[in-house]
Amino acid sequence: MGRKVFISVLGTGFYTTCSYASDGFCSTATRFVQLATLERLQSIVPWTGDDRLFFLLTDKARKDNWETSASGRRRCPWSGLEEEYVGLKDELGKMNLAAGICDVDIPEGKNEAEMWEIFNKLFSQIEEGDELYVDITHSFRYLPMMLLVFCNYAKFLKGTHTCSISYGNWENRDRETETAPFVDLLSLSALQDWTYAAANYLDNGNPQQLVALGKDTLKPILQAAQGSNPDASALGRFIKYLPMVIDEMRTCRGISLVKATNIGRMKKEADNMGQPFITPFVPVFEKIKSNFSGFDVQANPQNGFRAAEWCLQNGLYQQALTLMYENMVTLICMEEGLDWEHEEGRNLVGNAFKFYQENTPEEKWVLAKDPANPCPADKAARVKMLMENADLRALAGLFANIRNTRNDVNHSGMRNNPMSVERLKNNIKGYFKELEDVCVRMPEVRREEKPKLFVNLSNHPSGQWTETQLAAARIYGEIRDMPFPNVPDEADEADMDMLAGEYIGLVLALGREYDLTVHVMGEMVLTCRIVQALLAEGIRCVASTTERLVVEKGNDVKEVSFRFRRFREYLS
Repeated sequence: MGRKVFISVLGTGFYTTCSYASDGFCSTATRFVQLATLERLQSIVPWTGDDRLFFLLTDKARKDNWETSASGRRRCPWSGLEEEYVGLKDELGKMNLAAGICDVDIPEGKNEAEMWEIFNKLFSQIEEGDELYVDITHSFRYLPMMLLVFCNYAKFLKGTHTCSISYGNWENRDRETETAPFVDLLSLSALQDWTYAAANYLDNGNPQQLVALGKDTLKPILQAAQGSNPDASALGRFIKYLPMVIDEMRTCRGISLVKATNIGRMKKEADNMGQPFITPFVPVFEKIKSNFSGFDVQANPQNGFRAAEWCLQNGLYQQALTLMYENMVTLICMEEGLDWEHEEGRNLVGNAFKFYQENTPEEKWVLAKDPANPCPADKAARVKMLMENADLRALAGLFANIRNTRNDVNHSGMRNNPMSVERLKNNIKGYFKELEDVCVRMPEVRREEKPKLFVNLSNHPSGQWTETQLAAARIYGEIRDMPFPNVPDEADEADMDMLAGEYIGLVLALGREYDLTVHVMGEMVLTCRIVQALLAEGIRCVASTTERLVVEKGNDVKEVSFRFRRFREYLS
């Protein structure tokens, strides 16, 4: 942990005695707001000899308000009379502060050069990881703004953390009690953080700071609500899914993007929430919703093209190329009823694109993954059929251009006649525009429709369920029981891996034919392994929640029963 550092600018005015109050605290009456601020800070956090108190002084401030001794006198501008006036240096000495006191000479700040001199002098005093407590009450001219910017600057370059920005509002004091309020301005620093985070997402597609700020803001709200604030809970889940979706695009996770599992979850939470209640997040939230409005929540190759568009907008050219290339294959696979998630079907489509574009004679056809072997007769027949697909013919030239450009990028331009950066960028943008134009002429929705199936992987057969539970399950599709396995007490980690793998395989096999929801309830360790693996594959998993009912029968006899309430979704 770094030092605690107090920063204040001392002015040149004649300060009258006043107390300062905030949140139940009221300071001792003093001429100097710095003393009241330090009194308050000492009541909140402990200060040690390693900590520092920095006072920025012009020559006039040093003479008028810092070094005036106990015998000094100053003329009061309101009364015209001279008063005893003890300077801030001596008053600080009376407080017996543990932290070291440092007076820093600064110019008056009459021009830009003097402004940068002040900035650099202060920055040189700051150490890595310091915690900053800033008082801007007597900061003159532009210094309050400079100190706000300084806090952000130090945070990024020296890892500091701004803990307090305060202002003693003497002008708004109570004239009867001579008590003025402290004004907490830390939210201005937070607004700068949100501004930077929003710009980083909107300009670069980087959600890291946005997510961190959202979590920090939500944490106390969720703790106080204890689950009773649905909007806060929905926003928390939205913020959780956002980086997952963006990471899928950055790493070209084609299957997840086409299925839009996490995108669908994020859009669902956005719809549930309506409008976020964190004010700086609102415009960014609307932009994010707009970014993902074109995604289908069911499996659709257009989702891959939308992801490619997002990558292109955020300068991720290699990812955009890969997604464009692979989603043309996915689109044709879905049209032709091929398994778009596995290599065998995708290789057939890749060959069909290549052979059609290059007008390759059938006797020279070879497998894409094994050019030494001729294409088997059954696959040759399938490729020939694919080559008759009108959409494949329309996309074949574009497919070849994108493939060539992707090879140039993936091989770092280490080939004959590598493209320049500008040519690459222009080509990729042009290919996407051409792809959009072609896809507009295709059917509006390219969706893989699968029948829905609700797999009951538990020790409670659906035949024993109440009608309420059956009705809730049927929303997810036709119900099929899969008994949860018995887990021996002596089972070790290897046994658990084997057992989990067996049942994960059974479920995934069903997933090729059905839009699955899996009800997983059983031995906890095995349940955890199965659920984690299925969620990673984009398969929805749920648990049943029940209400425990207890009836006292007398003589210490209780009758316990359970009433089904709802299915609750597991989250990754």
